[in-house]
Amino acid sequence: MRKLHGYTAMEDRHAAGIGLRELSHWANHYAARQGSRNQEIAGQIQASLTDPENMSNMANPRGVGVIILGLNQDAAAEGVFGTSCSQDRTELDDKASAMQAKGFVTLTVNADSLAQVGRFNEPSDSGVQILANAVLGVSAAGSMGGQGGSLPVEITGFSRGGGGAVALTNRLTESGVLGRSITLNLIDPYMGPSSNTVNDPGVHVSLSRSTGFHWQSVGLAVAAVGIAHFTRDVYQVGAGGGKTRVPATPYDLPHSQMDNLWPFGAVMP
Repeated sequence: MRKLHGYTAMEDRHAAGIGLRELSHWANHYAARQGSRNQEIAGQIQASLTDPENMSNMANPRGVGVIILGLNQDAAAEGVFGTSCSQDRTELDDKASAMQAKGFVTLTVNADSLAQVGRFNEPSDSGVQILANAVLGVSAAGSMGGQGGSLPVEITGFSRGGGGAVALTNRLTESGVLGRSITLNLIDPYMGPSSNTVNDPGVHVSLSRSTGFHWQSVGLAVAAVGIAHFTRDVYQVGAGGGKTRVPATPYDLPHSQMDNLWPFGAVMP
């Protein structure tokens, strides 16, 4: 019986060793994939900052604009970085141009690159931090340029980019940016349960939502909420510490047309 017991214990140790090697393999695999996505985010930020309009505005920025595109939308293909436009899936590139015309420095990134490996309904902490560092860097430039460190920050997240927009907002306020200087525009967002609450009561939150019966929107909602565990509800922590649901402005439009909206409920011309 001792031999049998010893053999069983040896098998258990062998199995445990295999399990640890498997865990190590997948941990390294996920880390490499997340690192690749972080490089994509850094590249998109660099492309934004070297856009001629942004480079001109960096001398004395009037604000910082961040746009997080939705699922399968690509900033480079949209011509956001001053390149030729091979796609025209969103009007958010026009929004970036309008903000630049006001003196803002704009950063445009893709939600796919910002997503957490293994939990695609949540943004990655490392990607959000890279983006926050870029915003803080521009804010510091604005402070040195005479804006007193109080540059307005406008963050727009469409569709799957909503969770990243909320997470970025929270990271900035945690880093000392005043909530009242941040405007958060969420356009028909789909967020994970860990990235749908704005933690600072001073942030101005605008929420637009697709309503009405549209086959595309219905199918997306079933897949995103029922299968991928996204949520559409947005909450904000109040001055007393309790959370309240942010009211949405409804639009009888399919999801794919919601990124043609300016924030605060005004339809883009």
